[in-house]
Amino acid sequence: EAGPPLGIAPKFKFKETKINFSNSSMYIFTDGITEIKDTKGNMLESDGFKDYIKKYQQNPNNERLNKIVEDIIKSGRIQKDDLTIVVVDSL
Repeated sequence: EAGPPLGIAPKFKFKETKINFSNSSMYIFTDGITEIKDTKGNMLESDGFKDYIKKYQQNPNNERLNKIVEDIIKSGRIQKDDLTIVVVDSL
């Protein structure tokens, strides 16, 4: 879903959605991840971020997130925003 950031528009009504998932993870991330650019100016976008997730999917959550951020930074990509990622695993 798209909408304003939480707290910006106090009267904005967000659509509530329930998602059932098992044996998987849900990633919540800021646009600082998808908008990071390579030396040619191409953005990583969600597909590029998915590639990082797949690359480290066998690692535990905390290690996986550290490796993704470390890999993105070491890649020489140009970061102009925060790199915020939250992952939630199913039980």
